[in-house]
Amino acid sequence: MILNGKWMSEPETQAYVSELETKIKKLEEKYYSDENEQSFRQGYNEGYKKGFYSARKSNSLKYPKELQTIANHYGFTSQADMLIEESAEFTQAVNKLRRGDCKAYKNIKEEVADVLVVALQLRLLLGIKDIDSVIYSKVKRQLDRIDNEDQLTEKVKQVIDNDRS
Repeated sequence: MILNGKWMSEPETQAYVSELETKIKKLEEKYYSDENEQSFRQGYNEGYKKGFYSARKSNSLKYPKELQTIANHYGFTSQADMLIEESAEFTQAVNKLRRGDCKAYKNIKEEVADVLVVALQLRLLLGIKDIDSVIYSKVKRQLDRIDNEDQLTEKVKQVIDNDRS
């Protein structure tokens, strides 16, 4: 096999293919056998079976004036502290779900809402356009990373398939 213009002997090729297979396995374990995702799905399914929550139509957020009033009343420092507190409560809810507490899924929804309410207030206080610009950049960067991961995985699979044939 030739890799990057260098001829690889049969043992080197086998070692390289083995290394690639190991990397693919690790990627698959990370993305497809994720313990957290399984816990989340298990907690969700158990909670759903027991009727702790149900799918509802989304009510889009229609409270920018109210959020601005709250944000202005408490100010940045207070709401930044509140975001830390709400984030910690979200973390606790996720940990409970991981331990198999099916009621935790409903609690996670509440905690996400709490985090978002405070985060939206900080967005108003810090400047909507500035924050939205940063959000756009971060989302674009992550989508680029995903695209690169997918391309790498395909290239690795092609190399393995080619070496096997």
